[in-house]
Amino acid sequence: MDETTPVAPAAGHGIARLSAETAVLETAAEHGISAVSLRVAGIYGPGRGVIERMRAGTYRIIGDGSGYVSRVHVHDLVSAIVAAATIAPLPHTTVNVADDSPCPSLEYAQHVAKRLGVEDPPIVAIDKVDARVAALVGSNRQIDNSRLKTDFAVTLRYPSWRDSVDELTGATR
Repeated sequence: MDETTPVAPAAGHGIARLSAETAVLETAAEHGISAVSLRVAGIYGPGRGVIERMRAGTYRIIGDGSGYVSRVHVHDLVSAIVAAATIAPLPHTTVNVADDSPCPSLEYAQHVAKRLGVEDPPIVAIDKVDARVAALVGSNRQIDNSRLKTDFAVTLRYPSWRDSVDELTGATR
């Protein structure tokens, strides 16, 4: 999915986010202000995300785990925010912020569990979770970050989640 892919949120949270994005960009345009919406993938990094939930024993795979998820390390998100704040004029109104390696949630969870030395997380049937959660995990997002790297000239410190998992889990290869 790139920035030109039609956006069709399925749940209330996504609908509200799109409504806010639209309102900000329209208002900025009406007032001649350059603005950008950073569409951010799943954020991970120290003290947050799947790794911390697995450490706490609270992470669950929803459904069969085959749905793709794109992620971004908090360090790279900050780089994107700085770029958006310093580029003038902004070349686009939307920019995806993600790493280069979308992968199925099960693959990611199993890799993290191995690095942490814990059991793979339990699997929960998709019909057993809240509809908002089901819509989120069922969306199968593989985000294209080309615009971030070319137009914003962001060089990712963590081009793949694999580049940071050992660091975040304290694992050694």
